[in-house]
Order: sequence, then structure tokens, then C-alpha cells
Amino acid sequence: VSTSDDSLCGICFEPHTIMRQLKVCVHEFGEECLLQQLQSKFAWRYKCASCRRAML
Repeated sequence: VSTSDDSLCGICFEPHTIMRQLKVCVHEFGEECLLQQLQSKFAWRYKCASCRRAML
């Protein structure tokens, strides 16, 4: 996961100050949204919200 600034989140489509880019597919998400996804109890939590590729 790499960092970029001031982009739209691929989960909520809102601007975030801190963005994270997945190395496996280069989709970007707001850090807060990505952390919420990883902490969820749903089976898809470890998959990219855009393309469903495994994050880990």
C-alpha cells in the first residue's frame, strides 16, 4: 500500500487527505475507508472494493 494526496476514494467517492494505493491493482482508497473495510466482519474485507482482487 503506497500513499498519495487529495484524490477521490474508490469506496465512498469523496476526497480524502490521506489516500492509500493497493499494490496489487493500483486502485486508491481513503485511509479511513480502507481501515473500516479491513476491520469489518464481511468476507470481502481483504479484497479490493473496485476489482475484488485479493489485497493480502
